[in-house]
Amino acid sequence: MQDLFQTIVNGLLMGGIYSIASIGLTIIFGTIKIVNFAHGEFIMVGMYFTYLTWSLFGGLDPFIGMAFTLPAMFIFGAACYLFVIEPILMGKKNDASLIFATVGLSLFLQNVALLLFTANYRSVKTVYTGKALEIIGISVSVPRLLAFLVALVLSVLLTLFLQRTFIGKAIRASAQDRQVAMLMGINPRKVFVLTMGIGAMMAGVAGAVVMPFLYVFPSVGISFGLLSFVVAIVGGLGNLKGAFFCGLIIGVTEALGTHYITADSGLLLAFLLLVVVLIFRPEGLCPQIVRKGG
Repeated sequence: MQDLFQTIVNGLLMGGIYSIASIGLTIIFGTIKIVNFAHGEFIMVGMYFTYLTWSLFGGLDPFIGMAFTLPAMFIFGAACYLFVIEPILMGKKNDASLIFATVGLSLFLQNVALLLFTANYRSVKTVYTGKALEIIGISVSVPRLLAFLVALVLSVLLTLFLQRTFIGKAIRASAQDRQVAMLMGINPRKVFVLTMGIGAMMAGVAGAVVMPFLYVFPSVGISFGLLSFVVAIVGGLGNLKGAFFCGLIIGVTEALGTHYITADSGLLLAFLLLVVVLIFRPEGLCPQIVRKGG
């Protein structure tokens, strides 16, 4: 039984990271109505930026380094919208054009990372790397616990930001009905730039918090991107709370599969859960309220 609890705790800790990663994806879809196939590469960029701050500033702790990583990721996301997404939206191209654009962006970012950093695996070392706490017989990884707590706090702060601030309400209004939001004096272009920046920033958070216990390499974003899509779809695209709680579910599912079946079955079970949800509840477990406007 203790072995089961240990596996569940490990899954919950990793699930928190999947949650914060998928929140970035789902807020972009919920507001701009695009599926960002480069989201995994956004996480990869956040990981490399964390690695750079660590190496350039004498081993700066990744969590402290987020003071540099998050603004940089916001600017990066806003730039991606202005130079990649907006020209297609302004040209009134079809959805396929946006899909190809984000897939192309994904491949571009992978190759830039390969050119700049080569295919070598890179990591950061901290005073708590490899450390664990013993709580009622269960070993809790300190880096993973810190990553989970940061993901939880930032998820709550983002929710409060969207609910309590004028900018957050403008984002929600644009997501619910773009035409009405425009009539209320809200500039959708500014909202979309902000949303893309926030989505990239959340991806950057996910990238930063995993660096004390994972390696970064040019294709690392592929698995993160796939799991982010699974979490976002199972939770209900556009639903932040659904993304958070389903991230925990996917994390536990993956951990149980990896521990009790085979090392490669965790991801398989996550995709199996996705298929089951798509068959029986295609709108997701926590569907977003239907929105108008386009």
